[in-house]
Amino acid sequence: MKKSTILFLFLNLYRFLWRLALPILRKDIRLRDSIKERTSSDHFKKADIWIQAASAGESTLAVQLVNNLDFERSISFEKQKQILITSTTSQGLALLSQNLSLPSSSSDISSYYASHDNISKFKSTNITWFPFDIPDLIESIICKVKPALVVLLETELWPSLLFAAKKYGVKVVVINGRMSKRSHRNYMLTRWLWSKIEPHTVLAISDTDAQRFRNIFPCAIIDVMPNMKFDNILTNSDDSNIRILPADIPFSILGSVRKEEEDDVFAIINQILEKFPNQVVGLFPRHLHRIDFWKKRLSQTDHKWHLVSEIYDEIYKTKKPIALGTVILWDRFGELKNAYSFATVAFVGGSLKPLGGHNFIEPLTSGAVTVTGPYIDDFAWAGEEIFTQNIVKKADNRDCVADFMVTILKNPPDRKEIIKKSLDYIAKKQGGTSVACNRIKQYLLM
Repeated sequence: MKKSTILFLFLNLYRFLWRLALPILRKDIRLRDSIKERTSSDHFKKADIWIQAASAGESTLAVQLVNNLDFERSISFEKQKQILITSTTSQGLALLSQNLSLPSSSSDISSYYASHDNISKFKSTNITWFPFDIPDLIESIICKVKPALVVLLETELWPSLLFAAKKYGVKVVVINGRMSKRSHRNYMLTRWLWSKIEPHTVLAISDTDAQRFRNIFPCAIIDVMPNMKFDNILTNSDDSNIRILPADIPFSILGSVRKEEEDDVFAIINQILEKFPNQVVGLFPRHLHRIDFWKKRLSQTDHKWHLVSEIYDEIYKTKKPIALGTVILWDRFGELKNAYSFATVAFVGGSLKPLGGHNFIEPLTSGAVTVTGPYIDDFAWAGEEIFTQNIVKKADNRDCVADFMVTILKNPPDRKEIIKKSLDYIAKKQGGTSVACNRIKQYLLM
């Protein structure tokens, strides 16, 4: 059977499955408010570029692209590039709207452009939901938007979108492309499909990712680019709002602790306080609804502990110091990043069980020695060199985490050296946004 016939049969089956799924999707409470936009082409407008960003992480990359695309300005707004950005999740849409929305009044647009230099390169940025990948719907949207280029961020591979773009001669570029071992295995099972609708270009974030894309898309242009996420890493030096310890008090942080690893973290607390009691421990559950669990768990021990919300007034009004050996349970949201700036050593959670891990670069750039568990798949983009060069410690288990933390507490390194080493590493990894923007401009101006 010819490959074109197989593709035709697949699209018809795909269309049929969508028809079966739609009645169910319309009843889903999470989709109720967006179902109209996800199933219609009426609200779409013509655009030069269509950027698809799945959720918040990809939307951050989309904002970086828009803010760094520096097409030559035109005197007339009518000649400026127009961008369509779609997202699959409410978090992604919220981030895009917050960072890229334009004024609704046309009389305010000129002054807005004047005060927002980067965004002034575009007449408008239209932000909306990514539609369901229904073949007929996607084809109608492609015909209405008429993009010169579709940009997919990371691993946004949708069969109908890729097929419609190829059918109408629209170039598709995958930016910051990544593909996990598991995803690669699944895509290889349907390689016969993807090889027929492959994108024009994939810019992957590593040689390993690039090879996986080559296996799926044998005729596409596959190159390697620096990971754009490194371009958005900033240091945090202002800790004045929450510095509750003197600079000479050793302070350990157990941050972003997930429910699944609570027993492990409890064991770490016991070990580090037993081996190095002259410290204060900051405990940051990833989700605040776990505070009650930790209150009960800590109350069953001999450790002194306080909620951070309860000690603020005591510290600032009475100037009473926190006793050594105390565990501070953080029940206030959004303070972990600042707390890293006066931590001696920090364990970053979500990594003692296969949960993907959390951001272990944040404490580094604040000067805290950093240790994770072995499970950091979601942050593999940071590169294995960050561990082999001893910038971050990746421990095999909870006992190794505790031993490493105690070693650092006994002989803490210079914070400035930690910051310098981490920023040097980051600087060598930056430049991905520029590479991506240059490739986009190349295709748009061809």
